[in-house]
Order: sequence, then C-alpha cells, then structure tokens
Amino acid sequence: MSSNGQTDTNQDPSSPFQLAQQHFKEKKYLQASLYYEKAIEKDPTNSEIYLLKSQCSYSLSNFEHALREVNSGLEKSETNSHNEDSSLILKVRLLHLRSQIYQEMKDFENAKKDKDRVKRILQANVQNHELSKVLEIEALNESSFKTNDASEHREYFSARVNYKLC
Repeated sequence: MSSNGQTDTNQDPSSPFQLAQQHFKEKKYLQASLYYEKAIEKDPTNSEIYLLKSQCSYSLSNFEHALREVNSGLEKSETNSHNEDSSLILKVRLLHLRSQIYQEMKDFENAKKDKDRVKRILQANVQNHELSKVLEIEALNESSFKTNDASEHREYFSARVNYKLC
C-alpha cells in the first residue's frame, strides 16, 4: 500500500500502468485506455486507474463508457478508503469528472447534483489545504468550460488530470 491509501502502481516502465501513462501524456487516449484496462485487471481496487480510464473515454467523446468507468471509480473509492484525505480528494475529482460527463450528455440535473456534492464536501473540509488546491483548479476548469468549446475543455481537463496523478 502507498501512503495515499491506493495500491502502489508498478514503477516498471513496461508495466501496463506506466505504458498507459505514457500514451495518456502523448494524447493517445485509445491506446492508454487499453493499457489502463490491463492495469485494472492487475489492481482492480485502485480507483485512480478508473479515473484515468474514464478520462480517456471522456477525451474520446465516449461519454457512456466514461460514465461507467467513473462510477466504478467512485464505488472503489467508497470501499477502499485507507487514507481519508487522499480518498476525499480522489472522490472530489471523480465527482467533478462525472459532473462534466453529465454536462456533455446534457443531463444537467445529475451534473448539478454532483457539483452540489463537491461543494458540500469542500465546505465541510474547508481546512484541508490539499483539497483547497483541487478547488482552485476546479474553478479554473469551470471558467474554461464556459467557452463552449467542448474539445478544448476535454484537452484542458486531460492535461489537468494527468498533472494531478503523475
């Protein structure tokens, strides 16, 4: 186990997770998704991998798959919360991504519900500085989404998620 409560990912450059990360950085989302799937087979409890796999589907505009994957990540984060702070941050990130997916699917009611859940979590944990950093990034993301350029938004979000997990 790592200190953040998630199972350590293999640091071997040829491991599925590391290969997925490399493809993700290169914006080769389909290839990255295939390797994340293999990484999930090796470590099915690691909700961070589900987040990244969901991001790949989101970036490819495959919102139904992205929704299933983010829901799996949320389910895993609920059952595997070893470190409360890191699992809370991961939960906020998963909920935020799911809100964005719902927006893309024009399910504005569920998008608002997830945004409200994120706000409640953040308000209840206002002293958590790491969570505050996530909030700052989320606020930037909100302003970029108002440009109504979905492809630009997905590219921005991909870079942000990759930055936070690497």
